Amino acid sequence: MAHHLITLTRPEELVSRSTEVEEWKNNPAGMLEVYQRQPYKMGHSIADLVDNSYDAGAKRVEVDIDRDPDTDEMFIRVFDDGKGIPENKWKDAMMLGLQRTRKKSDLGVYGVGLKLSSLSQANEVTVASVHKGKFGQRRISAGHIKETGRNELLLTDTGSAAFNDSRGRMIEEEWSTMVLLEDIHTERYFATLDMERNAALEKEVNRIRCHLGLTFERAIRSKLLGETVLKFQGREIAPIDPFMRWEEHARFGTIVEPTFTVNANIEGKKIPVRVTPAIIPHRKQRRDQKRCAGVEKGYLRANDMQGLYIYRNDRLIQYGGWNGMYGDMLEPHKTLGKVSVDIPPGYEAEFGLSPTKTDIRLPMEFAKQLLDRLSEPKQWGQIKKGSKSKLTFR
Repeated sequence: MAHHLITLTRPEELVSRSTEVEEWKNNPAGMLEVYQRQPYKMGHSIADLVDNSYDAGAKRVEVDIDRDPDTDEMFIRVFDDGKGIPENKWKDAMMLGLQRTRKKSDLGVYGVGLKLSSLSQANEVTVASVHKGKFGQRRISAGHIKETGRNELLLTDTGSAAFNDSRGRMIEEEWSTMVLLEDIHTERYFATLDMERNAALEKEVNRIRCHLGLTFERAIRSKLLGETVLKFQGREIAPIDPFMRWEEHARFGTIVEPTFTVNANIEGKKIPVRVTPAIIPHRKQRRDQKRCAGVEKGYLRANDMQGLYIYRNDRLIQYGGWNGMYGDMLEPHKTLGKVSVDIPPGYEAEFGLSPTKTDIRLPMEFAKQLLDRLSEPKQWGQIKKGSKSKLTFR
């Protein structure tokens, strides 16, 4: 019979091994490729920048997409009149993934939005700010990082006409912060075979306007954030209610069920999540056709906009799709069904909120409970002429 020797490791040896470390390096140029390939649409990136303006306490926010008068190259610019960046806070402001204590009401989450969303759109990202009369600026230059292989912020501007015009406006109109994106990755949006560039740009501008109206609809209406005026291309963003609550016809209007709670089990605690199911009118029965059509002029069309509308702090995170609840199938029979879900602040990681705030993965147990509640038969307004027969949401 063979004998096996068992060697026991002494506790002090475990301690010794745990302190043996090696620097975990990264390649700045290689990581830049990762940053620039984040799955942001232009409207998502702009919304992320607007989040920062809200969190800075801005009462005015203006977003423009324009062309440099010298080069005719497109740029994106965001102004706000928030609290600005103090001289001793620039390193924190520009750090990727800064961990800090955030207010529960903040729209920002992971400390990467400004940087990742900007780099996903542009090679030159300039942030300028005035705080207590002191002007400061930092620039992330993809070209500089690729050329030097170093993570360095430049203290100089691009010297472009776009920058000079933007800085002039910043001073003249008393903005406190500006984010300027230059050398835009235009091939992602405007390299079309069936449309000239100007027409493609106009189409994207219309999508962005709709996306901002949906994303900040609640914020624009809220008592807490509603004093902030958000403008895009010189026009104030109008809130767009995806549930079309203005359709109030007794028989064919929107049906919004009373809000109920579904408890998410997180670390042994039951966290209540507010849920509101709704059924919007069939296209043929909508009274305000133009207003209703405006809901579906963003990045998704009617069939794709069925599903869950997930909010955090009155900011729409995700709209469209069922997150696996119905096999994630989109079909005409469910086009009119929408459900708002309000995830509680402080539990973003548990609810699978991505760093880009473009995706969320609901906990399996919570999704099952939500599906069970939606599967309970009930009477839905005047559907089937208000008959007593009860139907599930599906």
